[in-house]
Amino acid sequence: MGGEERFPVEESRPVWHADGEDFPNQYVEFTQEFFCEEEAVTFFLSCDSRAVIWLEDKQVGFALYDGTKEWGVYEVFDLAPYLAGEAGKTRRLKILVYYQGEDSNCYTAGSPYVLFGAKLRTGKGYGKTLFYSGENTFARRDTHYRTGEVEKNQTGYVWHYDALAKEEKGFEGAKILRRGKEHYGERPILRQVLSGRNPAVLFREGYSTGEGEWGDRYLIYDLGEECSGFLELEFTAKAGSLLVVSWGEHLTEGRVRKCVGGRHFLCSYRCKGGREIFFHPFHRIGLRYLELEISAGEDEEAAKEGRMDPVVCHYAGIRPLGYPVKETGSFQCADPVHRKIYDTSVRTLRLCMHEHFEDCPWREQALYALDAANQMLCGYYCFGEFRFAAASLELLGREMGEDGFLPLHVPGRDGVTIPYYTFLWGIALQEYLQYAKDRALPRRLWTKIRRAVDLRLKELEEGLLTVPRGTCYWNFYEWNSVLSGEPIYREKPLERRVDAPYMMSFLMMLEACGKMARALGEGAYGAQLARTADQIRGACHRLFWDEEGGCYHTYAYERQGRFQGERGKDAELVQAFAVLCGVAGERERSLLLPGLTEGRESWEPCTLAMMRYKYEALLQEKERYAPWVFEDIRSIWGGMLRQGATSFWETQKGAADFEGAGSLCHGWSAIPVYFYHKYYQGPF
Repeated sequence: MGGEERFPVEESRPVWHADGEDFPNQYVEFTQEFFCEEEAVTFFLSCDSRAVIWLEDKQVGFALYDGTKEWGVYEVFDLAPYLAGEAGKTRRLKILVYYQGEDSNCYTAGSPYVLFGAKLRTGKGYGKTLFYSGENTFARRDTHYRTGEVEKNQTGYVWHYDALAKEEKGFEGAKILRRGKEHYGERPILRQVLSGRNPAVLFREGYSTGEGEWGDRYLIYDLGEECSGFLELEFTAKAGSLLVVSWGEHLTEGRVRKCVGGRHFLCSYRCKGGREIFFHPFHRIGLRYLELEISAGEDEEAAKEGRMDPVVCHYAGIRPLGYPVKETGSFQCADPVHRKIYDTSVRTLRLCMHEHFEDCPWREQALYALDAANQMLCGYYCFGEFRFAAASLELLGREMGEDGFLPLHVPGRDGVTIPYYTFLWGIALQEYLQYAKDRALPRRLWTKIRRAVDLRLKELEEGLLTVPRGTCYWNFYEWNSVLSGEPIYREKPLERRVDAPYMMSFLMMLEACGKMARALGEGAYGAQLARTADQIRGACHRLFWDEEGGCYHTYAYERQGRFQGERGKDAELVQAFAVLCGVAGERERSLLLPGLTEGRESWEPCTLAMMRYKYEALLQEKERYAPWVFEDIRSIWGGMLRQGATSFWETQKGAADFEGAGSLCHGWSAIPVYFYHKYYQGPF
């Protein structure tokens, strides 16, 4: 794998608080002094989980890239701007490290540590070591943050800050640990850019009246559109006043929802008194609305009577954080709806690019193969961006299991995985090779690619590929009543079954891997895959094609020693896959393609995530179906705009889906970008 190396400062040792305690959700402050006669200094840092670095009172930067359990990422900072004019003086470094310590959708728990050091730069690279973590490093807990178990959501713990809390007395010598991570690698992508405050308008205010309220009165701020970044508050308050902050993408009965299906989207701050600014750089939030619930004790009665206001809010919002990409592609047409769809799709992509592609900035912030495949394909056109895509593909491949399947999301851990996401990852790798013209990445991942393919080939039974049956496998394909594969968590293995979308997506991966094999000088292997694919296509067609119904069925169960297709559970996605993977011949295509435009009642419609495949199948006959495809995009995505969308949703049900947890900004729904660039020939 790429990026397997030692930490650049060999003398550095991983350290932690003197007590060495390993418990989740803790904040530890480190400090170290050093003497420097030169300004050309480079600083390196790796930690679990995130850190902020200061030199004296100057903020140097953030360490935000989460690696995996065994692979740590180190950040590289140039200290010269912070040492200018200060040569020949003793300087003080300060680092505040947050350790999450519990798995989430975007983090895998390791062990708490920070590892850092600095080297002088020379004309030939790096010279002598200036300082390093170890016996001269001191630490104390940041007692302002509540530690241990607190509320959480799918990204991890929320936070509670008490500005009146007593600080831990002095710094003690940090404990030197036996190890940090097994391997280290330099941050593979550019650093995120932190911007100034996002505009926020006071939208509504009132006094609390019911149960579940955290304060005496509330203020709701509208940031105007979906956005993502770090929380920042500025206010004047009496000492001891409590602010409870909640965030969300929409309002329910006029309020922001603090808790959605057990997920908590809130934090709190207890004021020290006077004018204060609170900035929290460890947890990024996605939102449009921000609510402050204010509790000021006895002073609140005076506020109600108009005699005083114990808390005056000067600002409540975020400082946006985003990956620095520039638009290199553009889309122009006469129809303002199509232009708005394109612009909103690009904005959706930006909001779902931070340390890796993520499904959504609000609920999960997780890297999934399906979501990322759509996102990077769009990004090739509108951003001309390949480095970010390569890092996400490699991060996914790094955690492949011995069974040849990727985890559900990386970084992050869950009790299940979705098997066919590995096939989509393989297809995305070939698309990366096609667009980036970079053989290095697939070559580095070739062993993993071969594992994913060869293990499945060994499982073939007369050309059929059964789905994995174990309880750790969730055979999901998309979010609808036919293909969701629920329940997600099971206590018993599945009965033996063949799924058309599983086989068909595997066929598409075989084709992709054959192309990569030829590009990497593995022509014989590519030819072998092509021969095997022909056999699988025939077996798949014979099992799933329904001549009477004129479509491919979705599932086949073993009955009396042979697999039989199940009627009554048909889906548009399966028909599109059949066209794209070559299972459908010319005759079948002539029946399926018109059906994909007719909205057949017996075919479960494609969801936003998978419209890519429906449209791609239709556009194999571009002259005939392109007008229909673009009108469908205008209808569906334009419908979201008409409902006030500033980014595109997870599903067409919007926030109401998933029992009120539907995301209103989801990277997979930016897919119109791809079709506008590749297939639009104007004008509308």
